[in-house]
Amino acid sequence: MNNLPTINELFYDQQPIHIFEYDGKTTFLAQEVAGILGIKDAAASLRESKTLEKGVDYETITPNLLPVNENFSFTSAKHVSILYLSGFFLFVLRSNKPIAVPFTR
Repeated sequence: MNNLPTINELFYDQQPIHIFEYDGKTTFLAQEVAGILGIKDAAASLRESKTLEKGVDYETITPNLLPVNENFSFTSAKHVSILYLSGFFLFVLRSNKPIAVPFTR
């Protein structure tokens, strides 16, 4: 049996958002969510945020902790930012990008 978490995808405007479990919590890749919102550097945006709290709303992990399949691989990255469910909503809701309103719906 495979013990790796299942990777699910949802799409917004044909852009994938991978959803998986990390440490027993539903998580999203911050870079994918940021890309939809037009934010170039998700990690910098998270670090500079006054509303998102590391360890509660998001985490920075090494890619080897992520589940891997043929469409989902981050072998070249040293660190990957993931958003927990609360962080996902806070990240989107604090955005001043016009896309944030329909994206939250």
